[in-house]
Amino acid sequence: MQIANPIYDVVRLQSAILEPEMRKQMEIEDGILGEFEDMQREIMQKTQEIAEVRQEASEKIAEAEREVGESRKKVAHNLKAAGVEITIIMQATGLSRGEVDDV
Repeated sequence: MQIANPIYDVVRLQSAILEPEMRKQMEIEDGILGEFEDMQREIMQKTQEIAEVRQEASEKIAEAEREVGESRKKVAHNLKAAGVEITIIMQATGLSRGEVDDV
């Protein structure tokens, strides 16, 4: 990529006016540059969409984990109320002894 040079740009534009071949080359370059800019915009848009989907997925996972934890505590409560041993409740629910004691 070239550094912007106003004199070079003026000479190039003058050449484009005088030389049809130069004009055609500039049009092709402009087309390529336009396609490149479109691709960059699309990449940025897709990157934003991916970030939004990841955020939604993270929120859903956190909610699901919370619900699983609540379900385990309910099961532990029911098993405890039924007189099942704490060690069996711990194995069945994956809760710690302190968590089982708290339900």
